[in-house]
Amino acid sequence: MNSTMSQLLQVLFASGTGTTAYLTSRYLNNHKVTGNKSLLDIEIIALPCATSAEELLHEMKQLEEQFTSLSDIHQNDIHIPYPIIIEPTTETHFAEPNLLHLMIWKSLQETIGVEFDLIYTPRAFEILLSHVNPAKTQIEGMNWNQYSLVDLYPGTNIMYYHCGGIEGNLSQLGRYKYKKISIPC
Repeated sequence: MNSTMSQLLQVLFASGTGTTAYLTSRYLNNHKVTGNKSLLDIEIIALPCATSAEELLHEMKQLEEQFTSLSDIHQNDIHIPYPIIIEPTTETHFAEPNLLHLMIWKSLQETIGVEFDLIYTPRAFEILLSHVNPAKTQIEGMNWNQYSLVDLYPGTNIMYYHCGGIEGNLSQLGRYKYKKISIPC
């Protein structure tokens, strides 16, 4: 591995209840605690797409309580950290069609060549953009087709966990059409 390359891998999770981000963080941190080290430091980042950061943390704490009560081995002296949760700077109604989300979704599809879900992914990238460059979340004058995922955090290794959900895109696009929301030419 190139020594000048960053050893930190940030794995981004679009989160509803935060279950996948929490369980991934728990698994990776359990391996760190037991001495199993990987080549990369992995940081789990949860992006609350359906709720606030505070509510997402609450959901994760409830999961932790459930796992602790089910476990035969209680690790009372070992603290397993939660994923990093990025606080959304804007509020949206969950799954409500809006132009910004449609533009982000289309841009990601065109620049990366991967179809993402139309509900969680655009909200996740809106949250990321609002923390990196708040001006990027403004619609007017923005050419989303010239924007790249690499621009979010230059010099870091980023992986976005694609949670699926693309089978719902057809019905969500129908909601956009019904609300007469489309990308201006």
